[in-house]
Amino acid sequence: QGQKIQKVPANPSEALASPLMGLFEKRRFRSFLIYVDAYKETDSTTHAGRDLTTMTMRELYTEFGMQPATHEFISHAMCLQLDDTHMDKPALPTVKDLQTYMYSLTRYGTSPYIYPCYGLGGLPEGFSRICAIHGGTFMLNQDIDEVMFDGDGKAYGVKAGDQMAKAAMVIGDPSYFPQEKIKPTGVVVRCICILDHPIPNTNDAESAQIVIPGPQVGRINDIFVCCVGAGLQVSAPNIYIAIVSTAIEKGNPDEDVLPGLKLLG
Repeated sequence: QGQKIQKVPANPSEALASPLMGLFEKRRFRSFLIYVDAYKETDSTTHAGRDLTTMTMRELYTEFGMQPATHEFISHAMCLQLDDTHMDKPALPTVKDLQTYMYSLTRYGTSPYIYPCYGLGGLPEGFSRICAIHGGTFMLNQDIDEVMFDGDGKAYGVKAGDQMAKAAMVIGDPSYFPQEKIKPTGVVVRCICILDHPIPNTNDAESAQIVIPGPQVGRINDIFVCCVGAGLQVSAPNIYIAIVSTAIEKGNPDEDVLPGLKLLG
């Protein structure tokens, strides 16, 4: 906000002290969060007369009397919406995203974000363990020869040598599929920076997730800055890894990530 990094409040005391909102706006913000927390899609008594399958997110914000800056803060920093297109779509998906944020915050304590020690390779390891517990089978270091399609063009399995695995859904990198099955939806730029200092204005936090709302820097898509350090076993002591990423809009990747790079010091 105002070209400065502001911490997303993680508890009531931080919310009261946060410069992101004025006193009256904080009261409206609190009322909104209470409504979202109590909302259950299958229980009409929690809807307060609102149909979130037809009411847009912009209309929902307006009903609670919140300012545009608060809309931006909630949608981009808490719901992780990538742009403003959600504002004129039904509010229900964004409300569910906010409920996920609130649940994660109460689940993990000081932050809704968790990052695996030793890097993102911990995610497939954790997934494989859970999958095995539920009877799943893993074929590691296995080349896939072909993705199998039925007569309607729907993928139903994969073939590897003389083995075949069938499934109701096949998920894979685009390189596994025929060209006619691939539809580009955008191009992402990612810049990995090795720092000898924490990101300025983050209270020397060893890890941080920074969201730069696109409209604040003349863009459509948000810019994300992720910083991790030695505490997560991804770098040497006093070395920090910062990753700046966003969707390419301007045709010049360096220009697209520049607002994020400026925050690194």
